[in-house]
Amino acid sequence: MASHLPYQPLPLEVPAGHILIRQDETAHALWEVVSGAFTERVRDAEGRSLVLDVAGPGQVTGGLPGRPARWEVQALRAGSVRAWTGPMEPAACRWAERSGEIAFQLAWLDVTGRLERRLEDLAERFGVPVPGGVRIALPLTHEELASLVGATRESVSRAMSSLRAAGRVRANGRGRIVLASPLHLVRGPDV
Repeated sequence: MASHLPYQPLPLEVPAGHILIRQDETAHALWEVVSGAFTERVRDAEGRSLVLDVAGPGQVTGGLPGRPARWEVQALRAGSVRAWTGPMEPAACRWAERSGEIAFQLAWLDVTGRLERRLEDLAERFGVPVPGGVRIALPLTHEELASLVGATRESVSRAMSSLRAAGRVRANGRGRIVLASPLHLVRGPDV
């Protein structure tokens, strides 16, 4: 007797920089991230942008099929996605949770506080343990960091200098950030 496995669409390979979905265009699918990192970015008429989130493996990204996409999805680093065949609720809950957190940060934290929170989140989800901290395994320029925190590149440069002076971050090559982190980020939550 043959066993029947649920349908699993083949992953689609996406090169770094490729735009998977453009803002305001009709979305054709929700995507499950298999590997890589994908920014969810909104842009205004003047070209300013805010990165709402960086979706990683196991997360759903994209837009509601048949509706205009509210944000652009772009591969921050090469990866793969596959069409999401599950319920819409996990994606909607993730977006609602992340949107609430971003609104809180924009309303109540200064640029340095927002930057530190975003770096901690990225270190937790995309971090690689290194001596003395966690290296964020994403190439992040000051321009990209500015989009993550809703600030100018110049403000982010000042905030990074402040975090470096406080011993919270250090540069590990161009675009590579090491966050001095609590033990639970370096060794896992059971420490």
